[in-house]
Amino acid sequence: MLDIRLLGAPQIRLNGDLLTDLVRSPNLVRLFAFLVLQRDQPQPRAKLADLFYPDCDDVTARRNLNQLLYRLRRALLDYPCLLVTGQTVQFDIRMAYWLDVAEFELKIGAEDAATISAAIALYRGELLEGIYDDWCIPVRERLHERYLLGLSALVGMYEASGKFEQALELARRWVQADPLSDEAYYHAIELALLVNRLDEARARFDQYKTMRRSELNLAPSARILQLAYRYDLQPPDDQPADRQVGAISVALASLIQPREGEPAQAAEIRQRMRMEIINDAEALGDLFKARFASNEALTCYHLALDLLSGGAGMHDIERRRQRELILRRKCDEIYDLTANRSQQLQNVAAIEQLARSLDEPKALLDALLRRSWAEARNDNYAASVTVAERALEVAKQCRPVDVAIANRILGLACFDDGDFLRAKKCFSAAMELDGALGNNDALIADKLSMAATDIALGAYEAAITKLESIEDGQALPPLLRARWLGLLGQVLTRLGRLVQADAPLKSAFALSRQIGDRDLEWWLAGRMANLYWARGEIERAVTLAREYYKSAVASSHAQSCVDLSESLAKFCIHSQRGSEALDWAIRCAQTANAGNIWRYRMRAQLRLAQAYRLLNDPANAQAHAREALRLYQQRNQTLEEHDELMRAYRECVSCAFLPQ
Repeated sequence: MLDIRLLGAPQIRLNGDLLTDLVRSPNLVRLFAFLVLQRDQPQPRAKLADLFYPDCDDVTARRNLNQLLYRLRRALLDYPCLLVTGQTVQFDIRMAYWLDVAEFELKIGAEDAATISAAIALYRGELLEGIYDDWCIPVRERLHERYLLGLSALVGMYEASGKFEQALELARRWVQADPLSDEAYYHAIELALLVNRLDEARARFDQYKTMRRSELNLAPSARILQLAYRYDLQPPDDQPADRQVGAISVALASLIQPREGEPAQAAEIRQRMRMEIINDAEALGDLFKARFASNEALTCYHLALDLLSGGAGMHDIERRRQRELILRRKCDEIYDLTANRSQQLQNVAAIEQLARSLDEPKALLDALLRRSWAEARNDNYAASVTVAERALEVAKQCRPVDVAIANRILGLACFDDGDFLRAKKCFSAAMELDGALGNNDALIADKLSMAATDIALGAYEAAITKLESIEDGQALPPLLRARWLGLLGQVLTRLGRLVQADAPLKSAFALSRQIGDRDLEWWLAGRMANLYWARGEIERAVTLAREYYKSAVASSHAQSCVDLSESLAKFCIHSQRGSEALDWAIRCAQTANAGNIWRYRMRAQLRLAQAYRLLNDPANAQAHAREALRLYQQRNQTLEEHDELMRAYRECVSCAFLPQ
């Protein structure tokens, strides 16, 4: 039996004995590995000659190939695993053989920890270490990507089941295999803490900070800073001097409460003390907030808010409201960062009430913009648009920069709600104002939003013109740079420029993981999957989209769930897997309907129609095609889905009248 191991340094054995002549010759390994990895179909000799001897003329290349094949057969000890004709060469899959790559791919996509662990154990290193042929690199990247996803899944499984030691060992491998991954470092640090290895956690955190600074020129992400701060991983000189939030709370109970019959001087001192503690609590909260220690910051701000309630210590009602407004705005920023949407909505309602009581247009504008943003993040898109419209009216009483901001927020709300023509008008108005005001970062954000809208409307050339007009995009702040690269890769994919799309999408995807922005990472995972699909790498597209769909479901992120499930339905339809396509389309429809996400309600109906047609169910195919068209026609705009939708509608309606 032939034992073939191509992951890591190649090892090829026949009946247990290492084929030394084969593994010591890079040329023989290259040819043999190519034939094994392309074993499903015969390889034309002309193709092989051109692939392995590109600098030779045809006659010389064919002669060299013949000699190489002769040497390969000898190195295989004439084991009959090659099917050779005058025109083609193929690895014979009928012979007894075992291939680590095949076994790895079979097991890595499993749902149980034992099978994934067996796949991880097979991965001794990257495919064909030391070989850099063009045909090898995409296969190597695909397998490495699956390895990383497998590590991520297995770490999560072991951690969830309390097997922290096993999870930590895998997290170490994950960091080694993907040294720029925020997620890998987070788990490696967290698991070291869970098994009481504080020194290892500190060393890993120091390694992480060095990597971020030297490789990416970025500060540590908010998520890892919070973890490090919570467990005192920062050096003492880097920490705030006062963390006595609990002590302040205890002291308040005994010191501030008024007492019956006490002298007026004592009551005055207690009021003064209350105000001093309010000031100190806010200052300490600001310090925690700057360190991304969200829970501690909220504790301080809530302490200050509790002391403000009732007006004790501050007789001027307007001043008290102004102070409460400032504190609640700071809380809102933390709720948004930590995706605490229910608390965020309650808090912005209080902000709006305070702003109205102050009767200040600027304060009301800020409150409405915050509420619009919070409604959109909570999947309440129609409410987000309504609130943003009111904000724009209020902004007209303020400065031009406020009008620009209001237009941008209204544009984002309309975009999320699927009204792309209106979104485009809002972004255009914001661009004009920001350009006149010289607000460069805001102008770039406007251009990116305009480009995204152009893509949705199918105006790909207009989108790429806007993206290419951004000068020195690599110097942008990390979040804007990731969005710019992601949109550039997306539109290049749409235009069929797949080779050019690869680099910006990979860079954006890596940057999103380094920043720690999960929303952006999920979106980019969908764009990467669509690039793989466009290149014909269906299984790679399905694997990536499925893994990120799981994490989006775990985080209850509806927008990412519908985006990824719709893509998965499309991939399965393309590869004629009707039952799987139907399953993913149903998931997409359920989530889109629950969140009233108009565009994905329409897309889900399109995928359902296509899936039912694939399953030879014309009645359902017709019904869903009609519903997709009805939803599409609700908005008077032509989207990039138009041609596919019209084609599917014609196919599904006509197939309903064909004989069963």
